[in-house]
Amino acid sequence: MVIEISIRSVLYDVISFWRDIAFSADVIRREVSLDTAPRDIVVVSGVRRSGKTYLLFQLIRDLLENGVDENQIYYVNYEDERIICETRFLTELIPTIREYFTPHNKLYLLLDEVHRIPGWAEWLNRQRERGHFLYISGSTLYLQPHKIPKTLRGRTRTYTLYPLSFREFLKFKKFKIDTGCIEEKRSIIMSHIHEYLQFGGFPEVVSISNKNYKIAKLHEYFRAIMYRDIIEANNIENEFLLEIILKLIMNSTYFGSTKLYNTLKSMGIKTSKTTILSYKKAIESSYMLVQIDIFSYKIKDRLQYPKKVYCIDQGLRRAISPAYSRSESKALENAVFIEILRHINPATNEVCYYKSQDGYEVDFVILRSFKPICLIQVTYELSEKVVKREERALIKAMNEFGLRNGYIIANIDYETTKNIGSKKIHYIPIWKFFTETKEYMKHLQ
Repeated sequence: MVIEISIRSVLYDVISFWRDIAFSADVIRREVSLDTAPRDIVVVSGVRRSGKTYLLFQLIRDLLENGVDENQIYYVNYEDERIICETRFLTELIPTIREYFTPHNKLYLLLDEVHRIPGWAEWLNRQRERGHFLYISGSTLYLQPHKIPKTLRGRTRTYTLYPLSFREFLKFKKFKIDTGCIEEKRSIIMSHIHEYLQFGGFPEVVSISNKNYKIAKLHEYFRAIMYRDIIEANNIENEFLLEIILKLIMNSTYFGSTKLYNTLKSMGIKTSKTTILSYKKAIESSYMLVQIDIFSYKIKDRLQYPKKVYCIDQGLRRAISPAYSRSESKALENAVFIEILRHINPATNEVCYYKSQDGYEVDFVILRSFKPICLIQVTYELSEKVVKREERALIKAMNEFGLRNGYIIANIDYETTKNIGSKKIHYIPIWKFFTETKEYMKHLQ
């Protein structure tokens, strides 16, 4: 009994502290909203520092606006140093709330990093059966849909949170794009796009005004993700090798295990392709990098051809990668890819790249049920040579897939459609794509 009273006393202090933080937080609304009356456990996952905790704070505002009694809502961060990684700090949570805070039978429990506590999945399942509304968040691989414990499979709904979209970036900059004529604000929007492409969309980085501090913060994020979400989460012993592999992949447009193996060998570093693939999988589990296949109807081709590599945030990549640090075009392609991911349904859609036999490439092929439905090229500048190359690649892919339309997102001041035979190529200015993404994605799909 003495131990139980001690745990409840600690939990009382923890709950009180985090409720004050959660209810008083200055929340800038994201364009992602969580269900306020979910049937299943809501899982908020994504890369570290993308704003998952503040999305839970945003949920609190939504619940209060919907008339939920504040005494039903409880946010707890299980990374609090006062919480010991013991199951009792879960089993005593609701009894503590009942004793000190509220008699309500139905609670809204918002739990950060709850996976740290042994038995968390079984406890959550039991509380779900009792009718409580449950929300959990974290950067861990254990909260990814394919890693959810068996106890919770079929009982969760996952939201993947990315760093800020450009529209969200503008909100954080207190710049409104929904009033007046967007075209009249084009030059201001473009200056914000330059900053967005340079430093990315991590919320804290966006709020920093000093450019050197922004870069320092991105380096801090890189090391935090590398150590906490890759090395520690996957029990990797060779930290030196992991860091080299991670930086080499970040600096490359394509990933191939054989090429990377040979590069490491030329550097005098001994390893194996099995280790490289194992480390690559661990890196992907951290959400830092995303890789896409070449499009082919043959599984063999997808497995054999190199994968294209994108970072979850173009600012993070430019801070770490020499090859990307000065390339607006590479940063733009990365940003467009993440924007596409935000708007497609991963259950039915997939993004690949296309390469013809004579070497012409289309950046993105959007698939629905394995069928190509949309082709997108991304280029920062449009010289005559670039125009011919991009259009020729689109025409080849359109002919192969039986599509009539192709799209080029570029740094241009106008929006136009070019007819080439029976095909149409639509030119979209980058400032319009980023400010009206939802409308374009509806059209593109």
